[in-house]
Amino acid sequence: FISHSSKERTRATDICNVLEKNGISCWIAPRNVIGGMPYAEEIVHAIKDCKIILLIASASINASEQIMNEIEIAVNNSKIILPFKIDEVEYNDSYKYYLNRKHWIEAVPNPKDFYSLLVEEIKYLLSSENVDSDTINDTYLQTLKERNRQELIAKTQDKRLSFGLSIKNDEYSDDNHFYEYLKRIDV
Repeated sequence: FISHSSKERTRATDICNVLEKNGISCWIAPRNVIGGMPYAEEIVHAIKDCKIILLIASASINASEQIMNEIEIAVNNSKIILPFKIDEVEYNDSYKYYLNRKHWIEAVPNPKDFYSLLVEEIKYLLSSENVDSDTINDTYLQTLKERNRQELIAKTQDKRLSFGLSIKNDEYSDDNHFYEYLKRIDV
């Protein structure tokens, strides 16, 4: 189920086409709403019938009550929600309540550069019998976590300098020692 603002309809349709070309069937409004049926009812049924909610997250979602309704229905039906952030969106408090603990794909500045990653992650989620938070032995997720960690390091290394200072005198002199009393200062 692709949840998107009407302002992002072109991007959502583009993403839908990419996913379907890669063998992932999608439900997207208004394309899949059956004529003559109640629009809201069709959306609720589609959410209940899907496995994953792909949220096209942009600044325009904060003003959309419809998307908030879709996310609330998804949460209440224990659906996987995958936010795909296509711009530097800061969730409003309602979205923070539902989404702050969800991992997202940061597709900024050019979302198209992240379509292959999106396809890869959705295929993984669809192939998993039960997606569980206890994924410590899952090599694919470990690889993703390491790649995400490396990307974060690369993005922030030129913008941030961190160093540690021991608050009390310490007899250890090696560079690898983790001090018991440590103060972190970010510059």
